[in-house]
Amino acid sequence: MLFHNRTVYCEQISLDDASLPSPGSTAATQGKPRRIGSLKERLSQLRTAEEDQRTDAENAKQLVLRPLGQIAQAFSALRQLPPGGAKTRLNPGPSAVPAHLRQRTAGIPGEIVRFEEGMTVIVADADDPFRVVVAAAAIQVLSDQHVRVHGHVKREEPDPSAGVTHIPVWSDSRDAQIDEAAGVTERLLGELGHAFSHALPEFTKTCEAAAEAR
Repeated sequence: MLFHNRTVYCEQISLDDASLPSPGSTAATQGKPRRIGSLKERLSQLRTAEEDQRTDAENAKQLVLRPLGQIAQAFSALRQLPPGGAKTRLNPGPSAVPAHLRQRTAGIPGEIVRFEEGMTVIVADADDPFRVVVAAAAIQVLSDQHVRVHGHVKREEPDPSAGVTHIPVWSDSRDAQIDEAAGVTERLLGELGHAFSHALPEFTKTCEAAAEAR
């Protein structure tokens, strides 16, 4: 595909052609495919890899149902802690996992993460959505006997010059064997809840100061 003068032009190619487009074509890519064969064959390989990844993720999820339940229960309790007037929302997802450790697309080289999931609670100032306290926890299954649990608590404050100032409060990542996952998750959630509880008074203080300044 070629974009020129506000128009996208499509050059037809054969899915059964293993060669790249001609060097004279602007649409030719300089990247080397990770798989061999025609485009049709490589697409088939990719779809198979993605389906295998989904199946493996579902099997891996069954290994950590108890830690996932612990996370859900803990975050349901955290949601009740913020002061009245604050806006609170609970989101599913592995946002607690550092970006460089997250699950890769099927076929991408690197550490294999079979499954990852978690929850995030966000407490926002009723008058300023950029003033928040965030707590997140997640668990990853790396192999049949190996898991990694993540958690963090942070605050964010609006900053006229920088947009938003990020204030780390607490974070941790812990590796464990599958039979230790529930215990490790429970201890991490205990520390996360403690950090979250201590971050809320400062959040309330800044909300009140901002309200007085307005």
